[in-house]
Order: sequence, then C-alpha cells, then structure tokens
Amino acid sequence: MSGPFTSSKFTRRWFIGAAGGAIAASAVAPKFASAQAKELRILTMNLPFGEALRDEIAKEYEAATGTKVITDVTPYDTLQEKVFLEMGAGSSSYDIFTTDCIWVGAAINNGWAISVEDQKAQNPNLPDIKWDSVIPAALPYIADLNGKKYGIPATLTTPSLIYRKDLFEKYGLKPPATWTEYFEVLEKGKQALEADGQKDTYATTLIQASQDPGYSDWTFHLFGHGPIKDGQYILDKEGNPIFNEHGRGAAALEALHKIAPYCPPGFLGFDYGEAANLYGSGKALMLLTWNDFYADMEKEGAVVKGLNGYVAIPRHEQQVNPVGGFQLFINSKSKNAEEAYRFFAWMMEGRGFELIRIKGEKGILTPTDLKNPEIIKENPYLDTWNHIENSAYIPVWFEQFTEVQRIIWEEVAASLAKKKTSEEAMTEAEKRVREVMGR
Repeated sequence: MSGPFTSSKFTRRWFIGAAGGAIAASAVAPKFASAQAKELRILTMNLPFGEALRDEIAKEYEAATGTKVITDVTPYDTLQEKVFLEMGAGSSSYDIFTTDCIWVGAAINNGWAISVEDQKAQNPNLPDIKWDSVIPAALPYIADLNGKKYGIPATLTTPSLIYRKDLFEKYGLKPPATWTEYFEVLEKGKQALEADGQKDTYATTLIQASQDPGYSDWTFHLFGHGPIKDGQYILDKEGNPIFNEHGRGAAALEALHKIAPYCPPGFLGFDYGEAANLYGSGKALMLLTWNDFYADMEKEGAVVKGLNGYVAIPRHEQQVNPVGGFQLFINSKSKNAEEAYRFFAWMMEGRGFELIRIKGEKGILTPTDLKNPEIIKENPYLDTWNHIENSAYIPVWFEQFTEVQRIIWEEVAASLAKKKTSEEAMTEAEKRVREVMGR
C-alpha cells in the first residue's frame, strides 16, 4: 500500500509545522482596552497557533482595543535561536515571546519573563486572568516549581496509542488498557498478521533516531511506575536524578527491549517521519507517540483515515500521560508589559483559543472543546484527553534539562543497540546526569 506518508527524514516538528476571516469584534469585552492605542510585537512559531496570532487574533484584538499586534512567525529551529539571542541580550524588540516547554527553565530562571502574578499584584486594576479556561495540565509549564505563574499556554499535546480498529476487530483484539495487555496484543497481532499474509506489516515501531522521540519512548513506560519523589519522575525539585531509583529507569528500558522484536528492521534509525510513513501507509497495527502527530492520519486521502482508534497510554502501577506544548511569556524588557498582560487576559477569556482552533491547531487547550462531539469527530485523537487519569511533567524548570534528555536518550539507544545492558545504561545515565546537574 502507498499513501501520502512518503518522507523518511522529517521530524515531528516538521510534521506538526506543516499541518495546518475576520470575526466580529463586538464579541470582545472592552475591559481589555488600554487608555491609549499601543503596539505589541510577538515572536512565535509557524504552527497554526502562531499563524492565528498573526492573522485572525491580531485583527480582532486591534478592532476591540485599538492595540496593533505585529507577529513575527518563524520555524522551530529559528525560533529557539531568536528567543535565546533576543532575550539573552536583553532586547526589547519583542513584547511577547514563545517557548517550547523545554525552554521554560531558561525563560524563568534567566529573568527573561515577567511573572503575571507580580504584575497583577503591582496593579490590581489589571483584569483577572481566567486560569480555568484551559486544561489544568497546561498550567505547570507556565509556572516555576513553586507554581508561580509567568505566562499563558499556547498549545498542549499528550501521547495517544493509535491502533487499526478494522484489524483489531478482524483479529479479535482489544485496545490495551494495561502494559500486560499491550504485550499480549503485540504477540497476538504479530501472529495474526503473519497468518493473514501481511508479512511486511508490523505490530508497532519504536522511534529512536533522535533525542525527542527516543527519550519519549522510554518515559511512556517510566511514568507508569508512579512519581518517585515530590510528584517528580526524572529529577527531584533540587535537580538530583531520581529516574532509576528502585530500578525504574532500567525497567522502562527493559520494556523497550521487549517491544523491539515487533518493530521493523532498522527501527533504531526511525524518526517521526519514518514512523508516520509506516503507520500512515497501513504497515503497522499500532503506534504510541504524541497525538499532534496524528492530524495527518485523519485527513482526506490518508490511507488509514476512519480506520483508527485512540486510547491513553496503558497502565502499569498507574495510568500516566506526559504533556508538552508551547507557551507565551512577556519579555521582562518590554516597554508595553501591561498591554501584553491585557492581551494575555483577553486570550484566556477563550476567544483567542477558539480562533487558534479554527485556524487548524491540534494542540487543543480548551476543556469545552474536548467535550464537543463535533470537534472530537473531526479530531478523534483528542478524545484521549478525556481518559487520562494522571499527568506527568518533564523537568523543564531546570535549564540543563535538554542535556539531561539527550544523555538519557543516548544511553537508551546504546542499550537497544545491544552495546549495554539496561542496568548498565541507566547507571551510566545517572552518573552523567549528576555531572551535568552539578550533583
């Protein structure tokens, strides 16, 4: 079979970046208008949420408040470079900037972002921000470790297990609720595919060619063992590595070793693009990764459109889904910080997120959207949010986290390549992480 998933070298950032009218201003309450017209400059990403900020949101906000919104939309790699250069240099060129969740520690710890709670305390006349207008799981990524809020969320994503409903029904399989059931489905599915003559279709694949998916594969298993200390899984609140306490890190890696025989040859070289090619062209029974990855699976013309089911990550000791996404922060050097705060308050009223969804953003934030049958019908993978029992957070509050993530992935990859045992890999990962964290 063939389909639209033919690229072999695209990352998940490319995939979600490639996805993707004026509304009456009378719907906007005037309380967000400033005393005089101002201008806000936003640095953001070329996903639908960033394009909505540039287009529909800018137009509606200006009509309602008189404030002009000028948005610089840039690709992911360029965005990271610009954020770190602009904010690190103390530039006031942008009033609002976008971060990936893994940059939150840099934004807060380096003083690049203003706390919106401090702004409100200093000027009680500023409008309240409606924090309950978004999924609660989004809020830790706009706060420090003590919960003090610095910005607002822009998108949110979580993993889903996508599976072929038609083949599950044909082979008498049920979507797994536990990891024990998952491994049973792998074996039964493999046998059924072979008996059905589908020798080039695989039960699943891991995604190990690069840091983000490789690390993620491992965490999907680790988090099910439950938090290790203070609600944390990877590092404790002091930055000490805790991921392998009680052998949990090694156990998660052993789970990946158990999955490996059910993957295609060469899976260690699979990035997000190769995984999409495999499942999207009908050559995999199921796949576990981030759900904004699945938007193209439901587009017209997709080989697997209408054939997919989605469930949350299977349960081990508990059911846990990690979350991730993008955030908006106010530049601490902005000359229009209060106007930027008003813009945030307007966004959190919900209208901005509605416009983002209409633009095509799949990292949905609004709880009412997740209960809307029409939205779920159009984006069935979003229903996963309605079945998550616990959320887990990567330790983004530490600036060294990106390096921590890279170290863990390197050790996971070395073990899957049979260069180290799971225990050896996790022992080395812990040692290296301690060095990076200065512990």
